[in-house]
Amino acid sequence: MTGLNFYVITDEYVKYLHNFDNTVVENKDPINRYFDRKYIGVVFELNEFKYFAPLSSFKNKHRKMKEAIDFIKIGTMAVINLNNMIPVPEGEITYCNIEKQDDMRYRQLLRNEYDICKHKENHIIKNAKSLYNKVTNYNSFIAERCCDFKLLEDKCREWSK
Repeated sequence: MTGLNFYVITDEYVKYLHNFDNTVVENKDPINRYFDRKYIGVVFELNEFKYFAPLSSFKNKHRKMKEAIDFIKIGTMAVINLNNMIPVPEGEITYCNIEKQDDMRYRQLLRNEYDICKHKENHIIKNAKSLYNKVTNYNSFIAERCCDFKLLEDKCREWSK
């Protein structure tokens, strides 16, 4: 896994983490979704942990929002919520091959989002590392809207065993 790519994380693992930290963004119920939630990663790697951040659809409210250390706009197509990034073990992640997406419009949307992400790659990685550092080492005010990274690392370790 080199550079940023899109991935899908298993529903079971995401639900597992959500049980311990409700700021973990859940994947939609398989019955009610047309596409799997995409995650961008590896946004950074620390010790044995690889972190991935969820992509969310761009909403009207995002137009007025400014980018921040934990919030990055992908044009007017999507946003990256670094505050909701999670550590994921190898067996719970699948590479998303954009070219194998059946829906032509969705494939094009993913290509466009990916191009912007690659353009912003250094910015995304820098923000992810900085956010993690602020939340875990300095108890920054921003921690209130972030996942509990240290707790999730413990739970990731337990899942892997």
